[in-house]
Amino acid sequence: MQAMSDQLQSQTLPALPAALKMSPAQFQAFLGDNFRDVATGVGQLNTILPRFHGLVGGLEARSADFAKADQIPTAWLPSTMVPFLFWIPGAILTLLAAAGLFFTLRGERQAVGKSALWASVGVGAALMLATVVLSVPEKGAAVDRIDATFGPVFTTAGADQVRSDMNVVQAMSDELQAKTLPALAGALQMNPEQFQGFMVQNFPDVATGVGQLNTILPRFQGLASIIESDVSDFRVAMSIPTQDTATSTLAWWFVIPGILLLLAPAGALLEMRAQRPSGPRPEVVL
Repeated sequence: MQAMSDQLQSQTLPALPAALKMSPAQFQAFLGDNFRDVATGVGQLNTILPRFHGLVGGLEARSADFAKADQIPTAWLPSTMVPFLFWIPGAILTLLAAAGLFFTLRGERQAVGKSALWASVGVGAALMLATVVLSVPEKGAAVDRIDATFGPVFTTAGADQVRSDMNVVQAMSDELQAKTLPALAGALQMNPEQFQGFMVQNFPDVATGVGQLNTILPRFQGLASIIESDVSDFRVAMSIPTQDTATSTLAWWFVIPGILLLLAPAGALLEMRAQRPSGPRPEVVL
C-alpha cells in the first residue's frame, strides 16, 4: 500500500488534471465534490499508513515473543493452568501444616515434624526447579516486550484510532474502485481495459496496489476487530503478576518462596538435631 500511496500522491494525482484538461485547483474541487471519501483518504494516507506499518512491523518483530508467551506455562498446557502453579504448592504446604499441628497435639511431634519439614524442602526445590524448567524469566521478559510494543494500541483510545483509520482507508478503497476509477476512465474516453492498460503502463504501483486492496484490507479489518475485542483481555494478561509489576518479575514469585522453603526447614532441622540429648545412652540392665 505504501508504494501505491507514494505514486498516487507524487505522480498519478498531479498528472490527472492535465489529462482531464483541468487546473490542479479544479481537479481538487472535482475530487472533493464528487469523491469525498477518496479525497479524505488520500489526504490522510501519510498519517495512517505509518501507523499501519508500525502494527505490522511490531507483529513481525515480536513474533518470537508471541511464541514464548503462548507457551505459558508450557507448550502443552493452556495459560489457564498458571494459577495451579501457585495453588498446588499452597495446598500441599497447608496440608503439611495441618498434619504437623494435628500430630503435635497428639504428642507425635518429632517424627511428623521432620517429615513435614523435609516435604517443605521438596516443595521449595520444586518451585526453584519449575522456574528453570518452565523458562519463567525468558517468557516473562517476552510478555514485557509485547506490552511495550502493543500496550498503547490495546487501549480504548488505541483501538478507536485503529478503527477510525481502517474506516477511512476502507471508504477510500470502496469509492475509488466503485466510482472514481470508472469516472476517470469515462472522462479520458477509455473503456475499462484501456484504462487498466493506461494505469499499468504509467502508474504500475497504483495499478498493483488497487488490484490488491480487496485482499489486503480484509486482513487489516480482521486485525482491527481483534484489537477492539481483546483490549480488556490484553490489559488483564499484561497485569501478571500485578498491574504495576513487570511480568519478568514473575520468576521471583517462585524463587523467593522456594528459597524460604529451603532455608527455613533446613534451619528447623538443624535446631532439632542440636536439641537431641548428648552423651551415651543409658544401659538397660535386665
